[in-house]
Amino acid sequence: MKITTFLKEERIFFIEATTKVEAIEEIIENLHRKKVIKKKNSILSKVLEREKLGSTGIGKGVAIPHCKIKDIKEPIVAAGVNKKGIDFDSNDKKPAYLVILVISPTNKPTLHLQILAAAAHLAQKSDLFMKKIRNSTEESEIFKILKEAEFSD
Repeated sequence: MKITTFLKEERIFFIEATTKVEAIEEIIENLHRKKVIKKKNSILSKVLEREKLGSTGIGKGVAIPHCKIKDIKEPIVAAGVNKKGIDFDSNDKKPAYLVILVISPTNKPTLHLQILAAAAHLAQKSDLFMKKIRNSTEESEIFKILKEAEFSD
């Protein structure tokens, strides 16, 4: 499974958030503005509820906030890039620069786990990968970097 199977270029955003809650809100707001999601408040509540169980900041500059909801048929994956970094309470105590939001249907738990695993795999990439993400200036460039990273295995 590749994250770019579900993460589309038009769902990648540069975000200005300074906290993890703001980052999640900003990505959800962008998805709502692009009419990818309708019930932004209920999705935000679900993601924040999941975040209370334990931080989704997995380290090496990556965070993967996520939730499962019943109102969708297929997973929705989006990414926010913050060049300054956001404190996501990661185990390595380092900021997150790449925030990958995963929203999956409740009736597809295996697919949800596969997408999370694909996203987590990106955190295992070299420091050069994150440097490229941080130095990018366009969403299309980020998508290309992600695709290259996935197919370099």
